Amino acid sequence: LISLHCNERMAFELNPLDVQRAMERNVYFELCYAPSIRDNQSRTYTMQLAKQLFESTKGHKLILSSEAENVSEIRNPADIFYFAKAIGLPNDLAKFTVEKHCEQLLYTRKK
Repeated sequence: LISLHCNERMAFELNPLDVQRAMERNVYFELCYAPSIRDNQSRTYTMQLAKQLFESTKGHKLILSSEAENVSEIRNPADIFYFAKAIGLPNDLAKFTVEKHCEQLLYTRKK
């Protein structure tokens, strides 16, 4: 699991080829959304990174999590679904990302 944080601008660009290679090795990518709730600058970084990740992964092996520091930053699954749609995922893949990717990751790690 590669966790990408959006508190500040990343020092590098995501290379789609490297992302594809990682996915072939069953690596998942985690994008945390709570920083985008905290301030506008983090919101910009989160959306930029989310769009890069979507372009590289097409929504596969992508986990959306909160990284919440307090209860007010936790969102319900419907909100996360709409966030996934906002970064370009179609309905079925956005729903699958919210509901099943974490479960798949845990299942593959138990083997």
